[in-house]
Amino acid sequence: MIRMTSLQLLGLLLMVVSTTACKTFAGQPVTIEIDTSQPALVSQLQLGITHTHMSTDHKDAVAAAVDRAINAIKPVIKWQNTHIIGWGPFDINPSPGVYKWETLDARFEHIKRFDAPNVITLCTAPGWMKRKGKTWEMGDRPKAEHFDDFAMLSVEVAKRYPHVRHFQVWNEFKGFWNVKKNAWDVELYTEFYNKVYTALKAHDPTLKVGGFYLVVSGTGSNRPGIETGKAILPKERRLFEYWIKHKVGADFICVDKGIKDYHDKNQYTADELLGYTDSYQRIGKQIHEMCDLPIWWAEYYGIGGEKQGITQEQLTVAFASIYNHMILGGNSVGLLWNPVQGEVAHALVTDVKTADGGQQLPHTQLMGIINTCFGKGTSIYPITSTDSYVEALVSSSHALLINKKNIPVTITFNGKQVDIPAYAFELVSRN
Repeated sequence: MIRMTSLQLLGLLLMVVSTTACKTFAGQPVTIEIDTSQPALVSQLQLGITHTHMSTDHKDAVAAAVDRAINAIKPVIKWQNTHIIGWGPFDINPSPGVYKWETLDARFEHIKRFDAPNVITLCTAPGWMKRKGKTWEMGDRPKAEHFDDFAMLSVEVAKRYPHVRHFQVWNEFKGFWNVKKNAWDVELYTEFYNKVYTALKAHDPTLKVGGFYLVVSGTGSNRPGIETGKAILPKERRLFEYWIKHKVGADFICVDKGIKDYHDKNQYTADELLGYTDSYQRIGKQIHEMCDLPIWWAEYYGIGGEKQGITQEQLTVAFASIYNHMILGGNSVGLLWNPVQGEVAHALVTDVKTADGGQQLPHTQLMGIINTCFGKGTSIYPITSTDSYVEALVSSSHALLINKKNIPVTITFNGKQVDIPAYAFELVSRN
Protein backbone atom coordinates (compact mmCIF):
# COMPACT_ATOMS: atom_id res chain seq x y z
CA MET A 1 0.00 0.00 0.00
CA ILE A 2 1.31 3.42 -0.94
CA ARG A 3 1.45 5.99 1.84
CA MET A 4 2.30 9.63 1.30
CA THR A 5 3.85 11.88 3.90
CA SER A 6 2.48 15.39 4.41
CA LEU A 7 5.47 16.84 2.55
CA GLN A 8 4.98 14.45 -0.38
CA LEU A 9 1.29 15.31 -0.45
CA LEU A 10 2.00 19.04 -0.40
CA GLY A 11 4.48 18.63 -3.26
CA LEU A 12 1.87 16.80 -5.28
CA LEU A 13 -0.77 19.42 -4.55
CA LEU A 14 1.52 22.25 -5.61
CA MET A 15 2.38 20.36 -8.80
CA VAL A 16 -1.29 19.81 -9.58
CA VAL A 17 -2.49 23.34 -8.94
CA SER A 18 0.48 24.85 -10.77
CA THR A 19 -0.96 23.57 -14.04
CA THR A 20 -3.62 26.25 -13.76
CA ALA A 21 -1.00 28.99 -13.50
CA CYS A 22 0.46 27.94 -16.89
CA LYS A 23 -2.69 29.14 -18.64
CA THR A 24 -2.63 32.76 -19.73
CA PHE A 25 -5.78 34.82 -20.10
CA ALA A 26 -7.00 38.28 -19.26
CA GLY A 27 -9.48 37.93 -16.44
CA GLN A 28 -11.52 40.45 -14.53
CA PRO A 29 -9.06 42.33 -12.29
CA VAL A 30 -9.32 41.73 -8.53
CA THR A 31 -6.99 42.92 -5.80
CA ILE A 32 -6.41 40.99 -2.58
CA GLU A 33 -4.39 42.61 0.20
CA ILE A 34 -2.98 40.87 3.29
CA ASP A 35 -2.65 42.47 6.70
CA THR A 36 0.69 41.02 7.77
CA SER A 37 0.84 42.91 11.07
CA GLN A 38 -0.60 39.97 13.02
CA PRO A 39 -2.69 36.83 12.41
CA ALA A 40 -6.45 37.16 12.58
CA LEU A 41 -6.74 33.76 14.25
CA VAL A 42 -5.22 30.31 14.57
CA SER A 43 -7.04 27.65 12.57
CA GLN A 44 -8.76 24.94 14.63
CA LEU A 45 -10.10 22.99 11.66
CA GLN A 46 -9.51 19.29 10.98
CA LEU A 47 -11.43 17.55 8.21
CA GLY A 48 -12.47 13.92 8.09
CA ILE A 49 -15.17 11.56 6.84
CA THR A 50 -18.18 9.56 7.97
CA HIS A 51 -18.44 6.03 6.63
CA THR A 52 -21.96 5.06 5.53
CA HIS A 53 -23.60 2.04 3.88
CA MET A 54 -22.20 3.37 0.58
CA SER A 55 -18.63 3.77 1.81
CA THR A 56 -15.48 1.86 0.87
CA ASP A 57 -16.66 -1.29 2.67
CA HIS A 58 -19.79 -1.69 0.53
CA LYS A 59 -20.62 -5.38 0.04
CA ASP A 60 -20.33 -5.03 -3.75
CA ALA A 61 -17.07 -3.08 -3.71
CA VAL A 62 -14.26 -4.20 -6.03
CA ALA A 63 -11.06 -4.90 -4.09
CA ALA A 64 -8.77 -2.99 -6.46
CA ALA A 65 -11.12 0.02 -6.39
CA VAL A 66 -11.15 -0.06 -2.60
CA ASP A 67 -7.35 -0.09 -2.53
CA ARG A 68 -7.24 2.93 -4.84
CA ALA A 69 -9.82 4.76 -2.76
CA ILE A 70 -7.98 4.17 0.51
CA ASN A 71 -4.67 5.26 -1.04
CA ALA A 72 -6.37 8.48 -2.21
CA ILE A 73 -8.26 9.26 1.00
CA LYS A 74 -5.79 8.12 3.66
CA PRO A 75 -3.27 10.97 3.26
CA VAL A 76 -5.87 13.76 3.39
CA ILE A 77 -8.15 12.97 6.37
CA LYS A 78 -7.70 13.67 10.08
CA TRP A 79 -10.79 11.85 11.44
CA GLN A 80 -13.22 9.09 10.49
CA ASN A 81 -16.63 8.38 11.96
CA THR A 82 -19.14 5.53 11.99
CA HIS A 83 -22.60 5.01 13.47
CA ILE A 84 -23.25 2.01 15.71
CA ILE A 85 -26.38 0.72 13.94
CA GLY A 86 -27.38 1.58 10.40
CA TRP A 87 -25.44 3.29 7.63
CA GLY A 88 -23.55 0.00 7.31
CA PRO A 89 -23.52 -1.93 10.60
CA PHE A 90 -26.47 -4.18 11.53
CA ASP A 91 -28.25 -4.32 14.89
CA ILE A 92 -25.63 -4.87 17.60
CA ASN A 93 -28.19 -5.46 20.38
CA PRO A 94 -31.21 -7.29 18.86
CA SER A 95 -32.76 -8.10 22.25
CA PRO A 96 -32.02 -7.21 25.88
CA GLY A 97 -28.72 -8.73 26.97
CA VAL A 98 -27.93 -10.12 23.50
CA TYR A 99 -25.10 -8.57 21.48
CA LYS A 100 -24.08 -9.19 17.90
CA TRP A 101 -20.93 -7.23 17.14
CA GLU A 102 -19.89 -8.85 13.85
CA THR A 103 -20.83 -6.10 11.40
CA LEU A 104 -19.62 -3.24 13.59
CA ASP A 105 -16.40 -5.18 14.23
CA ALA A 106 -16.01 -5.57 10.45
CA ARG A 107 -16.52 -1.82 9.96
CA PHE A 108 -13.76 -1.03 12.46
CA GLU A 109 -11.45 -3.64 10.96
CA HIS A 110 -11.93 -2.01 7.56
CA ILE A 111 -11.39 1.56 8.69
CA LYS A 112 -8.13 0.63 10.38
CA ARG A 113 -6.69 0.84 6.87
CA PHE A 114 -7.24 4.61 6.82
CA ASP A 115 -5.03 5.14 9.87
CA ALA A 116 -7.02 8.10 11.22
CA PRO A 117 -8.55 8.51 14.70
CA ASN A 118 -12.06 7.09 15.05
CA VAL A 119 -15.28 8.77 16.15
CA ILE A 120 -18.50 6.93 17.01
CA THR A 121 -21.96 8.38 16.48
CA LEU A 122 -24.29 6.76 19.01
CA CYS A 123 -27.22 6.23 16.66
CA THR A 124 -29.49 4.49 15.81
CA ALA A 125 -31.04 2.28 18.54
CA PRO A 126 -32.14 -1.36 18.56
CA GLY A 127 -35.80 -1.88 17.66
CA TRP A 128 -36.74 -3.18 21.10
CA MET A 129 -35.86 0.23 22.54
CA LYS A 130 -37.79 2.27 19.95
CA ARG A 131 -41.33 3.58 20.04
CA LYS A 132 -42.36 1.65 16.90
CA GLY A 133 -40.32 -1.44 17.77
CA LYS A 134 -38.41 -1.42 14.47
CA THR A 135 -34.63 -1.13 14.27
CA TRP A 136 -34.73 0.12 10.68
CA GLU A 137 -37.25 2.86 11.37
CA MET A 138 -34.30 5.22 11.09
CA GLY A 139 -36.22 8.35 12.00
CA ASP A 140 -37.44 6.89 15.30
CA ARG A 141 -35.96 7.30 18.79
CA PRO A 142 -35.85 5.16 21.92
CA LYS A 143 -38.82 5.33 24.25
CA ALA A 144 -38.13 7.46 27.30
CA GLU A 145 -38.21 4.35 29.50
CA HIS A 146 -35.31 2.96 27.45
CA PHE A 147 -33.04 6.00 27.67
CA ASP A 148 -31.07 4.25 30.45
CA ASP A 149 -30.85 1.10 28.32
CA PHE A 150 -29.40 3.09 25.42
CA ALA A 151 -26.94 4.76 27.79
CA MET A 152 -25.79 1.34 28.97
CA LEU A 153 -25.49 0.16 25.35
CA SER A 154 -23.29 3.19 24.70
CA VAL A 155 -21.02 2.08 27.53
CA GLU A 156 -20.83 -1.43 26.07
CA VAL A 157 -19.76 0.13 22.77
CA ALA A 158 -17.08 2.17 24.52
CA LYS A 159 -15.81 -0.95 26.30
CA ARG A 160 -15.60 -2.95 23.09
CA TYR A 161 -13.77 -0.22 21.15
CA PRO A 162 -11.49 1.39 23.75
CA HIS A 163 -9.36 3.01 21.03
CA VAL A 164 -12.30 5.30 20.22
CA ARG A 165 -12.14 8.42 22.38
CA HIS A 166 -14.81 10.67 20.81
CA PHE A 167 -18.57 10.09 20.76
CA GLN A 168 -21.42 12.03 19.14
CA VAL A 169 -24.78 11.46 20.83
CA TRP A 170 -27.52 10.74 18.28
CA ASN A 171 -28.07 12.11 14.78
CA GLU A 172 -30.14 15.13 13.66
CA PHE A 173 -32.69 14.94 16.50
CA LYS A 174 -34.18 11.87 14.77
CA GLY A 175 -37.50 11.00 16.43
CA PHE A 176 -37.46 14.03 18.72
CA TRP A 177 -40.04 16.06 16.82
CA ASN A 178 -42.93 17.07 19.08
CA VAL A 179 -46.09 17.11 16.96
CA LYS A 180 -48.15 18.97 19.56
CA LYS A 181 -45.57 21.73 19.90
CA ASN A 182 -44.71 21.65 16.18
CA ALA A 183 -41.07 21.91 17.25
CA TRP A 184 -38.05 19.84 18.15
CA ASP A 185 -38.37 18.42 21.67
CA VAL A 186 -35.08 19.79 22.94
CA GLU A 187 -36.11 19.12 26.55
CA LEU A 188 -36.53 15.39 25.87
CA TYR A 189 -33.38 15.20 23.76
CA THR A 190 -31.40 16.90 26.53
CA GLU A 191 -32.70 14.35 29.05
CA PHE A 192 -31.59 11.58 26.67
CA TYR A 193 -28.21 13.20 26.02
CA ASN A 194 -27.53 13.72 29.73
CA LYS A 195 -28.09 10.04 30.49
CA VAL A 196 -25.70 8.95 27.75
CA TYR A 197 -23.07 11.55 28.67
CA THR A 198 -23.24 10.64 32.38
CA ALA A 199 -22.95 6.91 31.71
CA LEU A 200 -19.95 7.30 29.38
CA LYS A 201 -18.13 9.63 31.75
CA ALA A 202 -18.78 7.27 34.68
CA HIS A 203 -17.20 4.49 32.61
CA ASP A 204 -14.20 6.61 31.55
CA PRO A 205 -13.95 10.31 32.45
CA THR A 206 -11.32 10.86 29.74
CA LEU A 207 -13.74 10.09 26.90
CA LYS A 208 -14.79 13.09 24.81
CA VAL A 209 -18.56 13.29 24.44
CA GLY A 210 -20.63 15.83 22.52
CA GLY A 211 -24.01 16.21 20.99
CA PHE A 212 -26.91 18.34 19.88
CA TYR A 213 -26.37 17.60 16.12
CA LEU A 214 -29.14 19.96 15.00
CA VAL A 215 -29.70 20.82 11.35
CA VAL A 216 -29.28 24.60 11.06
CA SER A 217 -31.60 25.75 8.30
CA GLY A 218 -31.09 29.46 7.55
CA THR A 219 -29.42 30.37 4.25
CA GLY A 220 -29.00 34.10 4.77
CA SER A 221 -30.83 34.78 1.50
CA ASN A 222 -33.67 36.96 2.87
CA ARG A 223 -36.04 35.35 0.35
CA PRO A 224 -39.78 35.39 1.10
CA GLY A 225 -41.83 32.38 2.17
CA ILE A 226 -39.47 30.93 4.76
CA GLU A 227 -37.22 32.26 7.51
CA THR A 228 -33.95 32.43 5.61
CA GLY A 229 -32.38 35.66 6.78
CA LYS A 230 -30.24 34.35 9.62
CA ALA A 231 -27.86 31.41 9.68
CA ILE A 232 -29.31 30.32 13.04
CA LEU A 233 -33.02 31.10 13.03
CA PRO A 234 -34.60 32.47 16.23
CA LYS A 235 -36.56 29.23 16.75
CA GLU A 236 -33.30 27.29 16.48
CA ARG A 237 -31.41 29.61 18.77
CA ARG A 238 -33.87 28.74 21.55
CA LEU A 239 -32.91 25.07 21.12
CA PHE A 240 -29.20 25.88 21.30
CA GLU A 241 -29.67 27.99 24.41
CA TYR A 242 -31.75 25.34 26.18
CA TRP A 243 -29.29 22.52 25.50
CA ILE A 244 -26.28 24.64 26.42
CA LYS A 245 -27.90 25.64 29.72
CA HIS A 246 -29.29 22.24 30.75
CA LYS A 247 -26.68 19.72 29.54
CA VAL A 248 -24.72 18.10 32.35
CA GLY A 249 -21.55 18.51 30.33
CA ALA A 250 -20.08 18.41 26.84
CA ASP A 251 -16.66 18.34 25.24
CA PHE A 252 -17.93 19.69 21.90
CA ILE A 253 -21.16 20.69 20.16
CA CYS A 254 -22.30 19.09 16.89
CA VAL A 255 -24.21 20.82 14.08
CA ASP A 256 -25.31 19.95 10.56
CA LYS A 257 -26.12 22.09 7.51
CA GLY A 258 -26.48 22.38 3.78
CA ILE A 259 -26.25 25.70 1.98
CA LYS A 260 -29.92 25.39 1.01
CA ASP A 261 -32.19 23.73 3.55
CA TYR A 262 -34.62 21.04 2.41
CA HIS A 263 -37.57 23.11 3.66
CA ASP A 264 -36.55 26.20 1.70
CA LYS A 265 -38.68 25.94 -1.45
CA ASN A 266 -37.07 28.96 -3.10
CA GLN A 267 -35.14 28.36 -6.30
CA TYR A 268 -31.55 29.58 -6.44
CA THR A 269 -28.96 29.67 -9.18
CA ALA A 270 -25.52 28.18 -8.52
CA ASP A 271 -24.08 31.70 -8.40
CA GLU A 272 -26.62 32.75 -5.77
CA LEU A 273 -25.86 29.69 -3.64
CA LEU A 274 -22.14 30.41 -3.85
CA GLY A 275 -22.91 33.74 -2.21
CA TYR A 276 -24.15 31.97 0.95
CA THR A 277 -21.06 29.91 1.79
CA ASP A 278 -20.22 32.42 4.52
CA SER A 279 -23.07 30.95 6.60
CA TYR A 280 -20.54 28.43 7.93
CA GLN A 281 -18.55 31.32 9.35
CA ARG A 282 -21.59 33.13 10.72
CA ILE A 283 -22.92 29.98 12.40
CA GLY A 284 -19.56 29.36 14.08
CA LYS A 285 -19.49 32.88 15.46
CA GLN A 286 -23.15 32.71 16.55
CA ILE A 287 -22.55 29.46 18.45
CA HIS A 288 -19.48 30.89 20.14
CA GLU A 289 -21.59 33.83 21.30
CA MET A 290 -23.60 31.24 23.26
CA CYS A 291 -20.81 28.88 24.43
CA ASP A 292 -17.10 28.24 24.06
CA LEU A 293 -17.36 24.57 23.08
CA PRO A 294 -15.43 23.33 20.02
CA ILE A 295 -17.81 23.16 17.04
CA TRP A 296 -18.05 19.90 15.11
CA TRP A 297 -19.79 19.76 11.74
CA ALA A 298 -21.24 16.25 12.02
CA GLU A 299 -22.51 16.71 8.45
CA TYR A 300 -22.06 19.55 5.98
CA TYR A 301 -23.20 19.98 2.41
CA GLY A 302 -22.49 22.34 -0.47
CA ILE A 303 -24.68 23.73 -3.24
CA GLY A 304 -26.13 20.55 -4.75
CA GLY A 305 -25.02 18.19 -7.49
CA GLU A 306 -25.52 17.17 -11.11
CA LYS A 307 -29.25 16.61 -10.58
CA GLN A 308 -29.53 20.30 -9.69
CA GLY A 309 -27.45 21.31 -12.72
CA ILE A 310 -24.33 21.98 -10.63
CA THR A 311 -21.00 21.31 -12.34
CA GLN A 312 -18.04 19.62 -10.67
CA GLU A 313 -16.17 22.94 -10.79
CA GLN A 314 -19.00 24.82 -9.04
CA LEU A 315 -19.36 22.08 -6.45
CA THR A 316 -15.67 21.98 -5.59
CA VAL A 317 -15.15 25.74 -5.44
CA ALA A 318 -18.14 25.91 -3.08
CA PHE A 319 -16.31 23.60 -0.67
CA ALA A 320 -13.13 25.64 -0.99
CA SER A 321 -15.13 28.64 0.19
CA ILE A 322 -16.95 26.62 2.86
CA TYR A 323 -13.63 25.49 4.35
CA ASN A 324 -12.35 29.05 4.28
CA HIS A 325 -15.39 30.22 6.24
CA MET A 326 -15.28 27.24 8.62
CA ILE A 327 -11.76 28.31 9.57
CA LEU A 328 -12.69 31.98 9.87
CA GLY A 329 -15.67 31.01 12.05
CA GLY A 330 -13.50 29.14 14.53
CA ASN A 331 -14.93 25.69 13.73
CA SER A 332 -12.97 22.65 14.88
CA VAL A 333 -13.98 19.48 12.99
CA GLY A 334 -15.77 18.74 9.73
CA LEU A 335 -16.94 15.19 8.99
CA LEU A 336 -17.83 14.76 5.32
CA TRP A 337 -20.80 12.43 4.88
CA ASN A 338 -19.57 9.45 2.82
CA PRO A 339 -16.36 9.84 0.79
CA VAL A 340 -17.57 7.63 -2.09
CA GLN A 341 -19.48 8.74 -5.19
CA GLY A 342 -23.03 7.49 -5.57
CA GLU A 343 -24.82 8.58 -2.40
CA VAL A 344 -23.74 12.23 -2.37
CA ALA A 345 -22.42 14.83 -4.82
CA HIS A 346 -19.43 15.89 -2.75
CA ALA A 347 -17.44 12.64 -2.83
CA LEU A 348 -13.68 12.28 -2.58
CA VAL A 349 -13.40 9.21 -4.84
CA THR A 350 -15.41 7.53 -7.60
CA ASP A 351 -17.75 4.58 -7.06
CA VAL A 352 -15.86 1.59 -5.62
CA LYS A 353 -18.40 -0.87 -7.04
CA THR A 354 -16.84 -0.52 -10.50
CA ALA A 355 -13.57 -2.07 -11.66
CA ASP A 356 -11.98 1.30 -12.40
CA GLY A 357 -13.50 2.97 -9.31
CA GLY A 358 -11.80 4.55 -6.33
CA GLN A 359 -10.25 7.31 -8.41
CA GLN A 360 -9.68 10.58 -6.60
CA LEU A 361 -11.91 13.56 -7.38
CA PRO A 362 -11.05 17.28 -7.08
CA HIS A 363 -12.47 17.40 -3.55
CA THR A 364 -9.69 15.01 -2.44
CA GLN A 365 -7.02 17.48 -3.49
CA LEU A 366 -8.91 20.31 -1.77
CA MET A 367 -9.27 18.45 1.53
CA GLY A 368 -5.56 17.67 1.46
CA ILE A 369 -4.74 21.34 0.92
CA ILE A 370 -6.89 22.42 3.88
CA ASN A 371 -5.58 19.80 6.32
CA THR A 372 -1.95 20.16 5.21
CA CYS A 373 -1.59 23.91 4.67
CA PHE A 374 -4.36 25.52 6.75
CA GLY A 375 -5.29 22.93 9.38
CA LYS A 376 -5.30 23.09 13.16
CA GLY A 377 -2.53 25.25 14.58
CA THR A 378 -1.95 27.33 11.43
CA SER A 379 -1.91 31.11 11.82
CA ILE A 380 -4.37 32.71 9.39
CA TYR A 381 -3.89 36.32 8.25
CA PRO A 382 -6.69 38.80 7.53
CA ILE A 383 -7.29 39.85 3.93
CA THR A 384 -9.41 42.30 2.00
CA SER A 385 -10.70 41.60 -1.49
CA THR A 386 -12.17 44.02 -4.01
CA ASP A 387 -14.70 41.34 -4.98
CA SER A 388 -16.77 39.36 -2.46
CA TYR A 389 -16.84 36.37 -4.81
CA VAL A 390 -13.03 36.18 -4.82
CA GLU A 391 -11.58 34.98 -1.52
CA ALA A 392 -8.20 34.08 -0.08
CA LEU A 393 -7.20 31.88 2.83
CA VAL A 394 -3.72 32.98 3.82
CA SER A 395 -1.07 31.49 6.11
CA SER A 396 2.55 32.58 6.54
CA SER A 397 3.65 30.27 3.71
CA HIS A 398 0.67 29.69 1.41
CA ALA A 399 -2.52 31.21 0.08
CA LEU A 400 -5.57 29.46 -1.28
CA LEU A 401 -7.09 31.78 -3.88
CA ILE A 402 -10.77 31.06 -4.55
CA ASN A 403 -12.73 32.35 -7.54
CA LYS A 404 -16.48 31.80 -7.11
CA LYS A 405 -17.27 33.94 -10.16
CA ASN A 406 -18.56 32.59 -13.47
CA ILE A 407 -15.74 34.35 -15.34
CA PRO A 408 -11.93 34.20 -15.10
CA VAL A 409 -10.19 36.65 -12.81
CA THR A 410 -6.69 38.08 -12.62
CA ILE A 411 -5.78 38.59 -9.00
CA THR A 412 -3.14 41.06 -7.92
CA PHE A 413 -1.80 39.38 -4.81
CA ASN A 414 1.47 39.35 -2.91
CA GLY A 415 3.15 41.51 -5.55
CA LYS A 416 2.18 39.17 -8.38
CA GLN A 417 -0.69 38.62 -10.77
CA VAL A 418 -2.40 35.24 -10.67
CA ASP A 419 -4.88 34.11 -13.34
CA ILE A 420 -7.65 31.82 -12.16
CA PRO A 421 -10.43 30.37 -14.34
CA ALA A 422 -14.11 30.61 -13.48
CA TYR A 423 -15.20 28.47 -10.52
CA ALA A 424 -11.66 27.49 -9.56
CA PHE A 425 -9.19 27.65 -6.72
CA GLU A 426 -5.41 27.71 -6.65
CA LEU A 427 -2.81 27.11 -3.98
CA VAL A 428 0.12 29.50 -4.28
CA SER A 429 3.28 29.95 -2.29
CA ARG A 430 3.88 33.24 -0.50
CA ASN A 431 7.65 32.76 -0.68
